Amino acid sequence: MKVINSNNGSVSGAEQGEYTENVTVTLQARTGAGFVFGGWVDNGTGELLSISESLSVLVDSHKDYTAHFYLESSECGRLVK
Repeated sequence: MKVINSNNGSVSGAEQGEYTENVTVTLQARTGAGFVFGGWVDNGTGELLSISESLSVLVDSHKDYTAHFYLESSECGRLVK
C-alpha cells in the first residue's frame, strides 16, 4: 500500500508496503486547515466508494484509491477543487 499525504489532508491507518491477502485495513482521512473531505475514489474504475472519512478495505487484490480533499469556500457553501 502506498500513501501520499499533502497539505490538503492526510490518510492514516495504512502502513507502507505489502499486506497479507484477506486482511481488512481501515483508512482514515483527515482534512487540512481550510479543506473539506470529498470522498474516496477507486482509481481503477472511477467509482465513488464512500463520502465517509473512514474506509474499510479488504485487501484481496491490488487496490488503488484516492482520498479527495477540496478547498472550503465561504461562497454559499460551495466547494472549490
